[in-house]
Parts: sequence; C-alpha cells; structure tokens
Amino acid sequence: MSSSTPFRGPSPFSPGRNMFPGLRLSVPATNDKAAPVVAPVAAPEPEILQEVTTPPSEARTAATVGSGLVEDISSPEDYRNIAPIYADYVRVQDFATKPLAGMTANLVLLGGEASLVHPFRGLRTARHAGHRLRVVMSMSDGDGKERALFVGEASLTWWADDCRNGMRVTLRLDDGGIIDGPEKHPLTGLEVGKSGEVIYLACWALDNGEKPENPEEARRAQRKPFHTLTAVQQSQIKCRNDRQFQEWCLKFVAPHLDGVLALELPHYDDSPAEYASQVVRLYCGVQSRSEFKEDTQKGLDARHRWNEMLRRFDDWQRFTN
Repeated sequence: MSSSTPFRGPSPFSPGRNMFPGLRLSVPATNDKAAPVVAPVAAPEPEILQEVTTPPSEARTAATVGSGLVEDISSPEDYRNIAPIYADYVRVQDFATKPLAGMTANLVLLGGEASLVHPFRGLRTARHAGHRLRVVMSMSDGDGKERALFVGEASLTWWADDCRNGMRVTLRLDDGGIIDGPEKHPLTGLEVGKSGEVIYLACWALDNGEKPENPEEARRAQRKPFHTLTAVQQSQIKCRNDRQFQEWCLKFVAPHLDGVLALELPHYDDSPAEYASQVVRLYCGVQSRSEFKEDTQKGLDARHRWNEMLRRFDDWQRFTN
C-alpha cells in the first residue's frame, strides 16, 4: 500500500474479501496453451477465494515481531502470545514536541476489522501518567519494504470517538524508542491532517512490571481510582510514568536531601524513572518501595512521608499550571 494514499474504510486485506470484486481469473486446462483470461463476472465466486485463517492485523503483528523489527524486546515470545491493544493502520493527524509534554503523536485509527468500541477505551489516560504501552510504528518505503519509525515505550494521553472524526488516540513517545535519535520526532517529514500519511501501528499494554498485559486485564486494572491504590502502586506509577513528577524530584526534592544521601542518586539523564524511584526511597527512608506495605512503624512512617510527598507535588502542579 502506498504510504502517500490515505487508507479509508475496511481493510482490503480482510479475510474473505475479494480485492477485485468485478474480475475473475479463469485458468485453462494444462494442455491448453492459451494465456489466462480475465473475465468480468457479476459477483465473486466463493470457490476461487483463497482461505485466510489469520486476521491481517495479527499476521502483520507476528511478522513485525518475528522479523526483528522490535529488535530491543528481549523476549519477543511474550508479545506473540499476548494480543495487542491495536495492530493496524492509522493516519497521522498531527504530531508535536513540547517542553513539558515531550513528543506526542495524534493518530486516527483505520482498523480493517470494524469495531463498535474504541480499542483504548478503559485504559488510563493522563497528560503525564497515562497507561504504559509498547509501541511499534512503521511504514512501507518505495520498494515495499517495511521501515521502522519508532520502537519503544509510550504512554496514552487521550483518546476519542465521534461520528465526525472517527476513532482517535494521542500517544506520548519516550525518547528511547526513536530510531533517528532522541532530538528528532519519529514522524518528522510525514504529511498530517485529513490527507495525512498512513502508517502501521502496533501497541501492547504494559503492566507495572513492564510486561505485556492482556487487553481485558489492562482495562479492568484501570478502573480503580488512583487514590484507592496502595502506596507501592502509586509510587510505581508516578516514578515510571509521570514525566512531571520525575522533573519535580530532580528540581525540587533532590536539592533538599542530605548531602551524603544525594551522592547515591544516579544520573537523571540515564533513567529519569530510576532517578525518581531513588529520590522517593531516600525521602521516605526505605531501601525498597515494597516497605510501604509493611505493617510496622517503619512502614507507617514511610507511607506518611509518601502521602506528604504527593501533597507537595499536587500543590506544585496547581501552582505551575
């Protein structure tokens, strides 16, 4: 499929769909030397349709992973055995790079298998702490070969579904998955808008352990409000997913830590998530965030410190926003 032609409607590669409904290929007997002829017919004949047992989106996903496109996934088998949240074509509606939001991609879903329910419905959305996703973006080049645009992690910031604009989704892309370097948006140079470039998107939901998660389990997990989660779960979400929280730890918490303790901090640029995790551990006086759940005085004190940290962060957000 040409990358310059917007894809609309059901996929032409859907199982059982005749790509050329007005034509039938008649193959003569083997002793007939005449060339095959193309004869017009009123309707496709079922017996000439090739049986397709694997939906195209699943086949494309398996091929994408199996071909090494997802080269930095250490256990690709995990992704073959877990259904993706979405695996099909999308149109690039818009993309941007902003100081706080980072690199974002606004996409229109063009899934070949019609769905009445938005595939991202039920997942957590937030500007800085949306559901974590494993994402592959690719497109075909002029020779028909697949070219990776982005292979890495992202977070879900927004989704919408309406009769006018269809199903849309916005992803915030992590710097580490950008093929051409962290300074360049992976969609740079692509046409946007109603005639935007059509690319392929495959993404899996990730659990708190950074492992692929079944879509239904991921949707159920996000039905619990943040304030009802345990301190362990809250700190995992904030440290791993919330870019603003990570930067707040760097600029407003770390400078006030004891000088000796601050020496234990890793370099922020190496891993903002690990940096924030270490700041939380030092601030709350624990060796591991799992100590938050201990039914001891130390565990109680640690939870109080964590709640204090959350209040300070919320106050800072209200002041800056």
